[in-house]
Amino acid sequence: MKNQTLLCIVPRLPPAVSGLGDYALLLAKKLKTHFSINTEFLLTDPDGSQISLDGFSIHNLKQQSSSELVTLLQSLSTDTLMLHYVGYGYARRGVPLWLAKGLEQWKAQNSQAKLLLMMHEIYAFGPPWTSPFWLFPIQKNIAKRLIQISDKSLTSKSDYAFIMEKLAGLSPSSVISLPVFSNVGEPLNPKPLIERKPRLIIFGGKGPRQRVYQESVQQLISVVESLSVQEIFDIGPPLDKSLPDIDHLKIQVKGTLPPEEISALLLESRFGFINYPSQYLSKSGIFAAYCAHGLLPLVTPWKNQKVDGAKKNTHFLIT
Repeated sequence: MKNQTLLCIVPRLPPAVSGLGDYALLLAKKLKTHFSINTEFLLTDPDGSQISLDGFSIHNLKQQSSSELVTLLQSLSTDTLMLHYVGYGYARRGVPLWLAKGLEQWKAQNSQAKLLLMMHEIYAFGPPWTSPFWLFPIQKNIAKRLIQISDKSLTSKSDYAFIMEKLAGLSPSSVISLPVFSNVGEPLNPKPLIERKPRLIIFGGKGPRQRVYQESVQQLISVVESLSVQEIFDIGPPLDKSLPDIDHLKIQVKGTLPPEEISALLLESRFGFINYPSQYLSKSGIFAAYCAHGLLPLVTPWKNQKVDGAKKNTHFLIT
């Protein structure tokens, strides 16, 4: 589809806080730079009013209904559509029936059009006292319908690909699994660790960083001692509580920084610390940023299990 236009559906884009929006915008920039593919965005948040961002045109859905979606898609005369999907991005309880119905109608009316699906999360589940427990069957059905009407499906985790294939009755390897990329750049030639400062980075949104300070202080102290860390930088939105001193080191709070400044700090540091379930690392933009900048990622907690093909003592060490 070189020199063609891709219409991308997301709930919202920056400056709104949205992982889907960040991912979609970065993908759009890469597609334009490397493949001359232009992207336009369709935002489904009814409160949205953006008309452009970084040179990309934006269309706003005024009401979350299947009829409004079909009408807007028909007016745009698109023949290639990409949906970035997390149920909770399109409906408060994670059941955007309007989205599935609208796309089914659009596909039925435009048999030559192509729908690409990037499934960031398939469905949620939880204990009986939570809504995911009761809404799980509907979330699962919506995911199945979206996969079945898509011409190609992608996801960020190999286990998700297997679930999607089984859910929609697809043959093995039909769904492409691609880990998420770094959202603060991917330098081509990062310096060797020996040439960097013995600095440890704790980077990301409030949730992942808060977990580090609430659940992983002892592991952090052990890392600082064993790796002779001389400084710790905390990068991200302000947290609700003050940060602890780690082995006599005062954590330096850098706050929210532009991507290029974060990238520069990562390139000069040796270690990146993250509290994140190991079996979901392929979905972590923080982990991707550490890897892309050549840091040594330190992950806790770690479950000794399959991690998207990574092998113990070959791709990772458990200490």
